[in-house]
Amino acid sequence: MLYLHKKPEDELGVRVENYLRDKSAAFRMRTSDEEESYIMENDIKIKGEQAVWRYLESYGNLLSAERSISADACYIDPNTGKAC
Repeated sequence: MLYLHKKPEDELGVRVENYLRDKSAAFRMRTSDEEESYIMENDIKIKGEQAVWRYLESYGNLLSAERSISADACYIDPNTGKAC
């Protein structure tokens, strides 16, 4: 499970929350009293704005790839656009 540890009124936390909701990603939010918001998955903390956005970019790509697969249709490779 992906957790957003959000510090109240933290700009990074607000943007990450909006990104996850926009992607319809499953996540849980927890209030944090640390210096800035961060995300955590499988007990691994991802801290720092650059690290958080690198992770979320990869996570968003994974979600897109998984959603492109359907049981009643052919698989389209999201990188090439070709049917596999």
